[in-house]
Amino acid sequence: MNSIFLRIYGGMIMVCLVIGVAFYLSLEAINFFRLQYFRTALVTGPVQLIAELTISQPEDYRARWVEEVGRLLDSRMKLVPRDQVQLSNAEVSQLQQNKVLVRIIDEFNREGEAIVAIPFQQGTRYLVAHGEYLTEQQGRGMAELISQYLSRYPVSEWNGRLAQINQTFGFPVRRIAPFEVRLDDEKKHRLFNEEQAVANFAGNRGNNTQITAYKLLNETGEVLQLGPQNMFNWYPFELMAVMVVIALGLVGFAVYLLVKPLENRLSGLEKAVLRIRGGDLSARAPVEGSDAIGQLAGTLNGMTEHIQRLLNSQKELTRAVSHELRTPVARIRFGLEMLMDADNDEQRLRQGELIDLDIEQLDKLIDEILTYSK
Repeated sequence: MNSIFLRIYGGMIMVCLVIGVAFYLSLEAINFFRLQYFRTALVTGPVQLIAELTISQPEDYRARWVEEVGRLLDSRMKLVPRDQVQLSNAEVSQLQQNKVLVRIIDEFNREGEAIVAIPFQQGTRYLVAHGEYLTEQQGRGMAELISQYLSRYPVSEWNGRLAQINQTFGFPVRRIAPFEVRLDDEKKHRLFNEEQAVANFAGNRGNNTQITAYKLLNETGEVLQLGPQNMFNWYPFELMAVMVVIALGLVGFAVYLLVKPLENRLSGLEKAVLRIRGGDLSARAPVEGSDAIGQLAGTLNGMTEHIQRLLNSQKELTRAVSHELRTPVARIRFGLEMLMDADNDEQRLRQGELIDLDIEQLDKLIDEILTYSK
C-alpha cells in the first residue's frame, strides 16, 4: 500500500484485532482461575461437612443417604470406590491430604465436580458431587443440612460447632434473632410458620448479587443464617479497569511502532533539506518505499540534482564568457595603443575603424550572453 493513511489505518485495524483477541483470551484465562478459586472456597466446607455426616450414617444406608443429600442440594452425589473415579497422581495426593478436589467437568464452566476421600473401616470411599453452584435450592438445602447437623449436639456446643464450620466454609454461618431477618412477608411466613428453609437474592441478578439462606432453629427460636454470599461476577469493575488500561497501553505502544518509522524518515528528509539550505548540494534524502514520503524524498533529490546541474552550467558559461570577452577587450586595448602611436590621420582612422569593429563584436557577444541567460 502506497498511502500512508491506508498503511496506518490497516495497521491499527490489525492491532485492534490482535489486542481484542488477546484481551478476550486473557479475560477467559483469568476468569478460569478466579472461578476455580471461587468454587474451591465455596464447596470445601459443605463437602467436608457432608463427608463427616456420612461417616456417622449406618453402613447399609450411607450410599442412599448421600443420594438424598444430593437431591436436597440440587446436585448429583454418590459414594463410590476408587476404581470408579479417574484421578491423576497429583489429585490422589491431594485427596490423601484430606483436601477437597474441585474440577470443571463441562466446557462452559457452569458445572463442576467435587471429590473428597472418606475413610471407613471397610476401606476408603469417595464422595463425588456434581452440580452448579449457588442456586437457590442449594442455599435452602445447605441451611437444612447445617440445622440437622447442629441438632445432633447440645445447644451449649453450637457456638463451637459454628466456629468450626466458619473455618472451612466460604461464607459466614451464624445464629441471629428473628427480628434481624430481612425477608418479604411471604418468605417470612414460610420460614416461621411452615418452618421451611428459604433463600433470598439481593441486588441485581448477574452482577453484585448476594444470596442468603435462612432456617428456623426450633431448639432456641433463633434463625440460622447462611451468607450473604456473593455470586460469581464474571466482569468485575476492577478487573475490567485493569484490562482496559493495559489494552490502551498496548494500543498506544502499537501506534508508536507504526508512527516511529515515519518520524524517522521525515527526520532524515529534514536533515537533507538543512544540508542543502547550507549549500551542500551533495546531500541526498533517503528514499524508502513509494509512498508520499518516498515520493517527496525522490522529488527533493531530483530538484537538488537539477540545481547542481544549473550551477555547473553557470560556472561553465562564466568561464566561456570570460574567455570570449578577453579577445575583443585585448584587441581594443591594442588598437588604442596603436592609435596613440599613429603618425598620420589615415592610420588613426584605420585603428578607429578596427576598434569600432571590436566594440560591435563585444556588443554581439553581450547580446548572446543575455539571450542565453534568459
